[in-house]
Amino acid sequence: MGYMGFGMRKEVYTRKPKKVFTKLKEMYGQKLVGPNSATTTRPLGSVSYEKHSYKPFYQTRFYKILKRTVLSVLAISLIWTFFIQEHFEKYLKIQFEAKGFSELYQTEMSHLTQLFETIDARRNKMISIRYYPWSKDYDIRIKHPLVHEAMNPADIHFSRFDGGSQNFRKPNDDTIDEHILILKRETSIIHEENWVYAMNNVVASQVPSSIVRYLEMDEVEFLEFLAIVAKLGEEIEIEASTIKTGFEHKIFGYYEIKYSTYELKSSVEIRSGLKYKKLIGTLADNVYWSRSERMSF
Repeated sequence: MGYMGFGMRKEVYTRKPKKVFTKLKEMYGQKLVGPNSATTTRPLGSVSYEKHSYKPFYQTRFYKILKRTVLSVLAISLIWTFFIQEHFEKYLKIQFEAKGFSELYQTEMSHLTQLFETIDARRNKMISIRYYPWSKDYDIRIKHPLVHEAMNPADIHFSRFDGGSQNFRKPNDDTIDEHILILKRETSIIHEENWVYAMNNVVASQVPSSIVRYLEMDEVEFLEFLAIVAKLGEEIEIEASTIKTGFEHKIFGYYEIKYSTYELKSSVEIRSGLKYKKLIGTLADNVYWSRSERMSF
């Protein structure tokens, strides 16, 4: 029979009670520790953790060395740029001008002395000459012996001949007889004195033999003269007391090279309201270098 409320299921009222918290007692023993207790519980079992030596890149030794190296290079670069470079370059330039420039001239530019002397002997007939390496031709300007820098340009007869280009070279029939310039155009034009004659973009074959003779050279001397001008690659100008050309040093910049039978000295000059010091140095006998340096008032 059964009991009221449980039906007729015998296993309900005949079963034996189970022990309470059997599983917890197997893990923690007879007493559980409260949350405020200082006693620590033992772990469920032995747990092993994987051990490795991995570190983030910014914590590695390589990163630290790299960082120090970059900062050191940056600091040295800033110090060099803002505090040392200008003074060091100025020191090198002074040393070059004191000794190195003259040595460079003697070893690589001594042909200029011959060129200057050739032009100096004809300074009353020549104004300038220049070679253009890209087109392999010359600009040559000559003049009547009585023409000088102080003359009024209105009193001078200016003429010119254009030699053309590499693809087409025009013949030059102009001549100089004694000191008389004869221009062969549709009708001949004759200038007996006070003339300036420019030959632009010409090669040696376009310079008439009468003009070569006017410059007191033979054909061989004239070709040698043009070869030296081509080697220089800069314009040569004849002034009242000097002959000058340019020279561009790849480190120290632009200089003028001057030939003068008079001793040249450094000086101070005012240009466009600015004060400049014109520095002069000796390269060889009668040959000088020159450059301008701005000064503060």
